[in-house]
Amino acid sequence: MASKAWRRARRDTWILRAAAFVISILLWIVVLGGEKNEVKKLVQIDYILPRNLVISNQAPAEVAFRLSGPSAFLKEIEERRMSIPVDLTRENVGDYELRIRDEMLSLPLGVRVVSVSQSLIPLKLDRVQPKRVPIRAVFAGQLPDGIKISRVTLNPSTVEVRGAVSRVSGIDAIPTEPITPTANSLRQDFDVKLSLQDMPGISIEDQYRIVHVTAELEGKVDQHRFSGVPIALKVGSGRAAKFVPTDGLGIRIRPSTVTFVVQGPSHVMQNLKNTDIEVWAEIPSLKDGVYKSRLAWRLAPELRVVNRSRDVVEIVVPPNLK
Repeated sequence: MASKAWRRARRDTWILRAAAFVISILLWIVVLGGEKNEVKKLVQIDYILPRNLVISNQAPAEVAFRLSGPSAFLKEIEERRMSIPVDLTRENVGDYELRIRDEMLSLPLGVRVVSVSQSLIPLKLDRVQPKRVPIRAVFAGQLPDGIKISRVTLNPSTVEVRGAVSRVSGIDAIPTEPITPTANSLRQDFDVKLSLQDMPGISIEDQYRIVHVTAELEGKVDQHRFSGVPIALKVGSGRAAKFVPTDGLGIRIRPSTVTFVVQGPSHVMQNLKNTDIEVWAEIPSLKDGVYKSRLAWRLAPELRVVNRSRDVVEIVVPPNLK
């Protein structure tokens, strides 16, 4: 009896497998025989190079394939990233031709390559040459009449670039991305990226791609000292903090005022008053105790605080505060 049951179960299993196989074949026939379409697919080329070599000509980073096949398969291909790895680790300095072939793409059954934008890619391999060159600050925009940049300081002032010998030899400086100074202060600081936009085949290590630029201006910018600027109190944290009046509550801010030296355009500085400088200290709650807080302030965007009498104040909250 057990033997008959085992044979019956085995027969049923084979019947189920055969049915699944037939259904799969039918589904493939439906898909392959369904609506056909064409799509354009950009495929990235991953050049794998030895550390001492670089591609010195302008080799494309991607090629465009026109593919034809069932719409269901093409939709899936459109959504995923595709790349062609090109292993050049065993090559030496010289000229080569990379032939892009259909079989370099892993395509599902029923999808075929109709055309490719560039089937033959010339490659020129050259030795990597490091070179240290100065950094050049690039400024954009127009400053008002009477104001000009008098001095520029860069930190660092030089950077090491890497690239083919034929390209590196012609580089005498690396420019920054455009910097737009304003007329609101005589000293302005910027952290700006280096620009390699017009230097194909040249690279800089990521940690050295940003430079600190200090621009010193001269011209019609005024500077005034404002004494006795009152310090307000905020209670809470971050955006939830709110101003709390201290009068009548017994809360003491020591000292209660601060002195600011402010710099800015003459026409703005002429009308600036103490009350236009909003200064506050911030504590987490009104629980009794003594707190120390760094000062914060708000000014018109064209103004700059160049000095202040203090950074930290003391706040005394009495017990049994209502």
